[in-house]
Amino acid sequence: KKGKKYSTKLELPLWSPVALKKGTVRANENVERVHALCLDFDSGDDLEDIDSVWGDYLMVCHTTWGNTPDKARARCVLPLSRSVTRKEFGVLIRWAMKHSEKGGLRPDPACKDAARAWYLPAPAPEFEANYRWIAYYDGEEDRLDVDELLKTQTAELSKRTADDIEFTTMD
Repeated sequence: KKGKKYSTKLELPLWSPVALKKGTVRANENVERVHALCLDFDSGDDLEDIDSVWGDYLMVCHTTWGNTPDKARARCVLPLSRSVTRKEFGVLIRWAMKHSEKGGLRPDPACKDAARAWYLPAPAPEFEANYRWIAYYDGEEDRLDVDELLKTQTAELSKRTADDIEFTTMD
């Protein structure tokens, strides 16, 4: 098999689909642009279930370090049609979590901050045989259409109370 082997999760390199303000460190207030949505599924949703909800979009979905034969754990990365601001990201990630839930998935609600760093895909050594991935490439599926989603989500937000709107669009 190709690639470096890691003995612990903490050895894995981190990545993040964001552009930060020049000269700053990774923190939500330093995020200028976000290029993809990332969703974690740590409650037993398997790749086929995730693919049934997100397979119409350009994406990569892979099992994560914590994936075991007894409990599926996976991540889905969805490139966007354009880079978005932190405020737009807030609307989009909440939509993506709701879309996942409507499809029967259970996304990790803690994974919604724009500046989140993610471990590179890799299996724990004892579960290497369980590592799997699915990918759809440019030309096979479309990217998430940011402008269309924001338009529909803005209409949805206008139906909510002022407190809900303030929370949802908060920086």
